[in-house]
Parts: sequence; C-alpha cells; structure tokens
Amino acid sequence: MPKPQAVVVEEDAFIAGMICYFLELQNVSCSHALTIDEAWDLVRGNGLDMAIVDVAGRVGDPWSLLRTIRASEQTANLPVVVVSVAQDTVAADRAALLSCGWLSKPFSYDELNERLNAATRLVAGRRAGLR
Repeated sequence: MPKPQAVVVEEDAFIAGMICYFLELQNVSCSHALTIDEAWDLVRGNGLDMAIVDVAGRVGDPWSLLRTIRASEQTANLPVVVVSVAQDTVAADRAALLSCGWLSKPFSYDELNERLNAATRLVAGRRAGLR
C-alpha cells in the first residue's frame, strides 16, 4: 500500500522542513510548496491525502487556494489544516467556514497530529452530508 501524501504550503523553509519531518516520521510522504500556484499544481495533480496551508504567508492568496480546493470536485474533500499566527480569530473563523482544521503557531507535533486527524474527520462528515 502506498504511503499517504501531503503538501505543506509554507514560505518559511525551516517550518516547512519541520512539518515534513514530522509527517515522514508518521509514514506520510511530504512535498513543500513555496507559492500558491505550486501548491495548487501539487494538490490537483497528485491525489494528495492532506494539506497544511499557512495563511499568513506573503506569497499569493492562500484563501483563494482554499476556496479553489473546496470548489473542485476532485479536491473538495481533501483534509486541510490551516496554520497561522496565534490569536488570529478571523482566520480561524474563515478556516471553519471552509471546513478546514485550524492550528496556531507555534504548535507541537501532538497538536499538528490532532488537527490532521480532526480535519480528516471533518471532511468525512462533509462526504457523508453531515456538515
């Protein structure tokens, strides 16, 4: 059985590397996207199992990426965790409206794992029409 695949959309290479390292420890293949266009190419072309998207980045419009993910039949049920700075309640509310998990920086590996699991359950509920 192939390993699950994830994309991390994060402009900080160190943070992206740490997230990918954690995912690899969980037996998940990880790709890093620096731009929104690169992220969309990875999302739509690779049959990904999850995405982690930093919405505080300065390269492109991550909210547009998230809306595109949810609008596409191919990717509408992709588990997504939105990452941003602490105390960003507006971004947290926007993430919830897009059926995405939410994680404030800084975070621990346990918190990331918990949010990934929650995002997976959230989209499973969407698929079942429970949203």
